[in-house]
Amino acid sequence: GTSNVAMTIDSDSNVGIGTTSPDAKLDVANSATGIPVVRLSGFAAANSTAYAKLEFYNEDGSGQGPNIASSIKALTGTNSNGSGGALSFSTSTGSAAAGTEATERMRISPAGNVGIGEDTPLSSLHVSGPAGNRFTEGLRVERSTVPAQFAMFNYNGGSLNIIATNTA
Repeated sequence: GTSNVAMTIDSDSNVGIGTTSPDAKLDVANSATGIPVVRLSGFAAANSTAYAKLEFYNEDGSGQGPNIASSIKALTGTNSNGSGGALSFSTSTGSAAAGTEATERMRISPAGNVGIGEDTPLSSLHVSGPAGNRFTEGLRVERSTVPAQFAMFNYNGGSLNIIATNTA
């Protein structure tokens, strides 16, 4: 009879699903028309809103111990039945102790709003940051010329600051 190979593990420890010659550690191929799908599914724990997570893990070359360098989490929605969902994007500065969770930097809400430094974005793009130097916080729009030209937009104590500068 005819045999169909469902999964292959080659001599380099590459895993192929839908292919007999994987070119990466995990190579998922679809031999039929359509897009191959990798699905992560689960249930949120009682004390958590995350139900699936993709971690990018640093096994350590720095001497600080292994840690999560960055991650993407799927979060439950705000509907009473938990439907809908958000995505949380987290990164680490690399100085965290071993086993430390990466810090959330950006979130896409169930409504499609994007929050940078904000976990409850209230508009299409919601940028939030700590109080500090007016040249390093806020929204920066830059033209890639030499010297760099940029404008910073930030809100400080009831006033909108717009700072335009050359870095020459």
